[in-house]
Amino acid sequence: MSAISTSRIIAVDAGESNPIIEPVAAFCEAVARIGLPTLIPNASVDFSFLTHDSRLLPLTISHGETGGSYVVQPHSAYIGYAIDELSHLNLGWARLGLACLVRAAGWPLLAAGIGRSVLIDNYGFATNLHGDWHGQGLTQIREQLYQQYPRHFFGIRSVDPWSSPELCRALQADGWLFLPARQVWTIDDPKKEWRPRNHVKRDQKLVRDSRVEIEDLEKLTDTDAQRITDLYQSLYRQKYSCLNPDYTARWIQLLVDTRLVTFRVARDRDGQIQAMAGHLERDGLLTVPLIGYDRSQPQASGLYRIASWLSGDHAARKNLRFHASAGAGAFKRHRGARGQIEFLACYVNHLPRSQQVVWRGFSCFLYRHFVPLLVNNGW
Repeated sequence: MSAISTSRIIAVDAGESNPIIEPVAAFCEAVARIGLPTLIPNASVDFSFLTHDSRLLPLTISHGETGGSYVVQPHSAYIGYAIDELSHLNLGWARLGLACLVRAAGWPLLAAGIGRSVLIDNYGFATNLHGDWHGQGLTQIREQLYQQYPRHFFGIRSVDPWSSPELCRALQADGWLFLPARQVWTIDDPKKEWRPRNHVKRDQKLVRDSRVEIEDLEKLTDTDAQRITDLYQSLYRQKYSCLNPDYTARWIQLLVDTRLVTFRVARDRDGQIQAMAGHLERDGLLTVPLIGYDRSQPQASGLYRIASWLSGDHAARKNLRFHASAGAGAFKRHRGARGQIEFLACYVNHLPRSQQVVWRGFSCFLYRHFVPLLVNNGW
């Protein structure tokens, strides 16, 4: 895969309302200057950004590549990650057969162009928060993108009726197709729905008994940036899937330097970070694009519980609605979270009719078989 980066700005009806949010502008400028593959080696796609009505929207653009991180390549999200997930299930030889079936299902999607994508408002996180962008200028944006990428489909990740209801309505009105992606866990009022839970009270007692020092980091030393990277890598890429983004220490440092993400950590008596959570706040919502803990410590130390508590407590203290992302469904339900189906919104109406048929058929398949699987199993 080629490693291409671009700092081109696509202007679409730029106006004088709503000033650009400074952290987003700083983030876009820095990533465009350095190059996304330098910061996330398994995200070898083009990075650009567009402006509309003084709002910046980062873009990740894939030209047919496969095998990279699911946060920039939809083929990895639906095919590659599914194969990796099968490896964690105790299915014996049946796993190989299922993996072959999933790979076969990916062939028509590749023929339909799933590898050629322009993902709008994509920050390279598992969860993108779209802030106060409610779909303004959606038609003009996709028409402008069509002039440059007529063979690509246009997508917006992390769309759901809980965190982005107005954007959902705008997408539906503009004829976008919704592909179910995963089940995420949300809490409307952490003070009322998270803090009083018995599981949370036990987590808080664990934090006290562990005698860790809780610290909100405004700046990162090189040592802390590397430690945060190592904790994340150990959990997401070594334990789960190499299709999770390969975040580098330079990426972690950039997130803090641009003030897009802040980190809350738990240090032991020697000052070593034992658990951490990265926080992204936009328009009254909080999500956790990075979490990690020292997996070399005994499970009885409860470091995952401490890492999770860091975010719930932060949301409760700041009166933020809490988007707890996906995974660990039972754990999060016990702490007051409710499941929501999250979607990849796709615009494919400009593609050949044969390709549109594949996209629509895949959407129907996901609604009929994948969504019930998520809901019934609490995944």
